[in-house]
Amino acid sequence: MDNGGLIYRKYQIGDENKISEFRKSFPPLERKKNRPSYYLWKYSRNPAGEPEVWLAEAEGKIVGLLAAVLKPFIYKGEKLLAAELGDAYVLREYQGRNVFKALGERIFSGLNEKKVGLIYGIPNNIALPIWKRKFKMKNPFSLVKMVRILRTRSLLGKKIKSRIVVTIVSFILDRIVRLFSCSSSKYNYERIETFERFSFLNNFGLCTDKNHEYLNWRYHESPCEYDKYIIKNGGQKIGYAVIARREEKGLKTGYIVDLIIESKSDVGSIINGLVRILDKEYMDLVIFWTTKNNLYYRTFRKKQFFALPDTVNFIIKTGHDESDDYQGFSSFLSIGDTDNI
Repeated sequence: MDNGGLIYRKYQIGDENKISEFRKSFPPLERKKNRPSYYLWKYSRNPAGEPEVWLAEAEGKIVGLLAAVLKPFIYKGEKLLAAELGDAYVLREYQGRNVFKALGERIFSGLNEKKVGLIYGIPNNIALPIWKRKFKMKNPFSLVKMVRILRTRSLLGKKIKSRIVVTIVSFILDRIVRLFSCSSSKYNYERIETFERFSFLNNFGLCTDKNHEYLNWRYHESPCEYDKYIIKNGGQKIGYAVIARREEKGLKTGYIVDLIIESKSDVGSIINGLVRILDKEYMDLVIFWTTKNNLYYRTFRKKQFFALPDTVNFIIKTGHDESDDYQGFSSFLSIGDTDNI
């Protein structure tokens, strides 16, 4: 016990209900991601190992939480154990009492004992300077929100009140969208339940080591819903893709959450095929979050995806030289590498 009567302790199986109740103080909430089963999956069933999850308690109630979930990573050709920072919350009445700092110090001490070689996270703009100042994290780049419009009716309906005008204008715009888009693909897409062992190379300087055990934990065992596809060229497997669907602000939105592709494959054609799957389901938008130094970034741009001003901060810290600016190499970082979807 310290810091004005607060108790700091590690997460234990059985804390999930208390964490779920505590998390309700920080809306907005995605229902499936605040069920006790979600925290049990996230904190105790990860094949990469036991996470560092610390709680601050007062009078038996959680007042602060910080988690670091382990993940396999590749950094400049080296396989290492990484940790994603997340679930960083402190009740308003306990802010300004160094609760966040105390939780962070315990997290970093535990990760050091586990010999974690890379730590990363996606904090909001308020938390960013705290991570940089107190824990020496760097913010070398951001995740960029890339969007492709499939249907304009719902978008126009938010700005134009007349249904007749919306119908006419959206009809014309949708025909223009179709005119300049090529939705054919030379590959086949087969839905799967689980990932099998595969040998595709992760040819990026910074990316998750997407082995089948990690992918099954992330996308099959998760309480959240994802569609998984194996991509084939004839009978040969050349990659995997993960898609999610959300209703956001009245818009049917399809997310390309993750891609694992053999390096010699036609990425543009693969993107076309994924867009076509979502188009057949009458999605209004397709979204892909990534970094500008992603090898696929330009290909997405060529496939009618445009980058919005919306960005997500990406912070990182490694055991390498402090002068490392994390530039000069390609990355594959997507929203699937975080717990934000």
